[in-house]
Amino acid sequence: MNPILKYVGGKTRLLPELTKRMPTTYGRYFEPFVGGGALFFHLELEAGRAVIGDVNASLIDMYMVLSRTVRVSGLLTRIWRALQDHERLHSKEHFLAVRRAWNARETHSPCSKRAAAYLYLGRAGFKGLWRENKRGDFNVPYGDGVLHLPDKERLQRAGELLSRARIISGPYDWSLSSFGYDDSARGDLVYFDPPYVPASATSSFASYSAGGFGADDQRRLEVYARQLAHRGCYVMLSNSDTPVTRELYSDTTVWLVESVSAPRSIGTHARAAGKVGEVIIRNVNVSGWGAW
Repeated sequence: MNPILKYVGGKTRLLPELTKRMPTTYGRYFEPFVGGGALFFHLELEAGRAVIGDVNASLIDMYMVLSRTVRVSGLLTRIWRALQDHERLHSKEHFLAVRRAWNARETHSPCSKRAAAYLYLGRAGFKGLWRENKRGDFNVPYGDGVLHLPDKERLQRAGELLSRARIISGPYDWSLSSFGYDDSARGDLVYFDPPYVPASATSSFASYSAGGFGADDQRRLEVYARQLAHRGCYVMLSNSDTPVTRELYSDTTVWLVESVSAPRSIGTHARAAGKVGEVIIRNVNVSGWGAW
């Protein structure tokens, strides 16, 4: 299953590098920066094993609407028909009109209309970027490209997979709050794919949602990930291959940092195309659960 969104920082092209570094067996799967969900959709986990989340409330709302298509009769058809209307009317003028309506909260009911509007704006906007200003308004310009909307079968399959997961809107620690402080997290797999450390001072594109994700957030994430590693989780992260990233994860008693590269068609200002330097970071050992 491929993602239904073209999403900035998407991991479809990095999937071979990610999957070959995953543990052969693990308990639950947590992905609190789910974004386009390339790895989540690829794994096709059975019900009850996945928890996904994102700070982008509009994205999570769309996923939750899709998850309900398996039990709400006619919902999938209504979403699909709304998408077909967007495809028929697609133009710069239509995109700007949908964007204005979205920011005025005019497309927020019914839920099928809201989900279709999100999918359309994400596909028709510039390079698949979803970016919000401090008021929470979508402010991405028209993409001026060919529109590729997911077909009805892909939407149906996405809804089936999403219905098996617990879906949470909020910061990464919210979607992991069910861990508690006992041994129930031991052997679970947590994959962090945060907004990347910028490759240069002018290349930061981290404000995908109103809150942003800065240097202090990156440091707090390392501390949080370290705590999970010490509790026996399998922890895997992806980020840009920069001196800042390598300094953050420089403790070799905890972290293994490996360079990888993947072609990018959407992403930051600095490296918007071609091979991008990235790292995959894993904790070096999970006590009592064997090696990766």
